[in-house]
Amino acid sequence: IPSEVVSIHGITDAMVADAPEWGDVYPTVRRILSAGSVVVYNADFDYRMLNQMNARYGFPHYQARWECAMHQYGAWAGQWNAKYGNYRWHKLDSALTTFGHPIASHRAADDARACRLVVVGMAQTTNRR
Repeated sequence: IPSEVVSIHGITDAMVADAPEWGDVYPTVRRILSAGSVVVYNADFDYRMLNQMNARYGFPHYQARWECAMHQYGAWAGQWNAKYGNYRWHKLDSALTTFGHPIASHRAADDARACRLVVVGMAQTTNRR
């Protein structure tokens, strides 16, 4: 793992040396994603990464319905980005702190819980804005 990537998430080669390969976890991920909609913070990135792995292993692309909490948070925050013609995207950490939650560790499970906290925060405050 390149050092510049390690500096972002803190995951090193040694930490993933014994991790299962994509072919081993694919059936479980496919089952979860085929159960309905998927809500992800920065869904475009995750969708692209998962389908790159599927292509590498010869598996079909995911067809699940993906909802992007990052895009929804951008609309909720209401900061228009005229240059790109959409709402400004915010990092997950920034969205978390808006709702009074500590910054996540950027591990998969922590990011999933953080995404849920942001979605719940938006839902609880939508009627108050």
